[in-house]
Amino acid sequence: MAASATLHCLTGCATGEIVALVVATAVGLGALASIPLALALAFVFGFALSSLPLLRSGLAVGVALKTVVLADTISILTMEVVDNAVVLLILAPCTRGWSTPPSGGGWAWPSWLPTPRPTRSTG
Repeated sequence: MAASATLHCLTGCATGEIVALVVATAVGLGALASIPLALALAFVFGFALSSLPLLRSGLAVGVALKTVVLADTISILTMEVVDNAVVLLILAPCTRGWSTPPSGGGWAWPSWLPTPRPTRSTG
């Protein structure tokens, strides 16, 4: 039951994160503005899916929700911190486009991406 609840928690958290990124992109939110939405949806989906195996095993709704909140809050929070750090440090700089050179001392520009170079005029 614990393995099933963990898998459901991970799936729910990832689903909430993906839904948040899709919604944020659709409404034109930037990476920083999408974080609160991602956090909220990750917790909602994570708690909801983690509750399913507990409810199927016969636990009452209140007991299942209390168990899930106590067991999964730290896990979801840790996953969200790591995921949103990746979004801010790697994905957000990539959205500037190739015409904008990297800034911030280069630490935020992923080393595996080529650095855009200005084009030389032949005039």
